[in-house]
Formats: sequence, structure tokens, C-alpha cells
Amino acid sequence: MGVDHATAFTSQEVDLIRRVASRRSRHDLSGRCLPWIVAAVIGPVGCSRQPSAPIEQATASSTPTAIPAADRPPAALVQIGASARALFDAAYASDWDAAMEDVQSLNEFGTALPTTLPSPDLTAQLHSRLEDLRQTVRMRDRVQTLDVANGLTKLAADLSAEFQVQVPYEVVMLAYYGRQLEFGLAANRLGVLRQAATDLRSMWNRTESAVEKRSVEDARRFTDIVVTLDGARRPVDYVAPTRAALAEADHIERLFRSP
Repeated sequence: MGVDHATAFTSQEVDLIRRVASRRSRHDLSGRCLPWIVAAVIGPVGCSRQPSAPIEQATASSTPTAIPAADRPPAALVQIGASARALFDAAYASDWDAAMEDVQSLNEFGTALPTTLPSPDLTAQLHSRLEDLRQTVRMRDRVQTLDVANGLTKLAADLSAEFQVQVPYEVVMLAYYGRQLEFGLAANRLGVLRQAATDLRSMWNRTESAVEKRSVEDARRFTDIVVTLDGARRPVDYVAPTRAALAEADHIERLFRSP
């Protein structure tokens, strides 16, 4: 089933989204992922990384009603990002029943992807990761599932960047790097933790001014979190600021989804 960019979601797409949302609501682990699934029924939430349009400019009029249906990311692509985030949380909690349901959702949305997406190389990588997740979840490989699932969220974000979106790419990536920190903690890989903290700092430098225009308080909180991560030396030092970074990143995304 393809997604018709020229119209709003088809009834089949809405039914698919609602089925996934219903499944996920029974197993939602953190409250972080369910809004992404429900949001697609109202209007797609994606990300943008086009260098020619600064965040402040790109989000000035980016409301669900301001983005024509033809210019939004395909519904299936948005929901792959949402389901990958949900799968990451399920694997992090070792909730393999929920993880299997998330894989089922990913399979359904993968089948629903249009065949004419931009960046064929990224699209091929996305399908490859979907296949990898089927195997890692079946084997209950927690660390590998975290790695692949988070990589899938980035691919979905990269592909969504080809369309008009409500939440800028840079803002979405704050949560991605927060999950990379969680992956580093789960895998006990100090190198991953340090790299994720460095990348988060770089992304925050690109995003801070736009967030300040929405909420000075939230911008200050995230800056404090980044500074704490900069000072981390051992895996245990990353635990508290990683949790804080994820919570604040999700809050910042909600700021950009608000009118």
C-alpha cells in the first residue's frame, strides 16, 4: 500500500495507525513514544535539516494546518520513526512482547512506504534495518536491537527531511543522541557515551537559539544537561544526565508541535 502525497491519509492508513496506537497503548513503557503514533492521525510530525532554511525560519509557520498534505512526509515513514522509538524503549526495558508488536508495526509500515521516496540509498538502508530488527528481536538481543532501532529513527528523520515538517531535524536529533547515550549505557561502552555526548553538544549548539525563542527556561535546562554530560568521566556519571536529556528533549519537541 502506497501513500498518496496529494491527499490526506487514506482510510486504510488511518486504520493502520489506529491499530498500531491501540497495540502500543497496552504496552507503552515511558510515555515518550505514544504521542508520536497518535500524532500521525492529526498530522505528521517529522524533522528538517535543510541548511538553506534556519530553524527559526523553518518553524515560524510550521503548524499542522499550515503544511499542505502533498508536502508532508508519508504517513508510513513518520510511523516507522515512531515505532522504532517505541521498539527502542521496549528493548531497553527488555519487554520482548511489546518489542514483537513494534516489529509487527514496523513491518506493516515498511510495506506501506511509497516506492518513490527520495534518497534511494537511505531507503535501502531503512529496509535493511527493518530486516535486521526482525532477527535481533527474535533473538532477544537487547544491545543490538537498541543499536539498530535507534539507527532506524535517524534514517526515518533523514528521509523526512526531504519534506516540510513541524519539528525541525535538529530538535528531533536531540532525542536521538539521548537514546545513543542510553545505548552506550546498556552496552557499557564508554566510547559510545563520549561520542554521543559530543554529538549532542554539537547539535545543541545548532538548536539552542531556536529553543530559546520558544522557552528560555527549557533552553537553560538543556544547556545545564549538556554541561553535565561534558564533565562525565565514567559510565555511572552519564546515567542521571542521560535521563534528564531524554525527558527535556521530548519536552522541547512538544514545544515545537504546539501552535
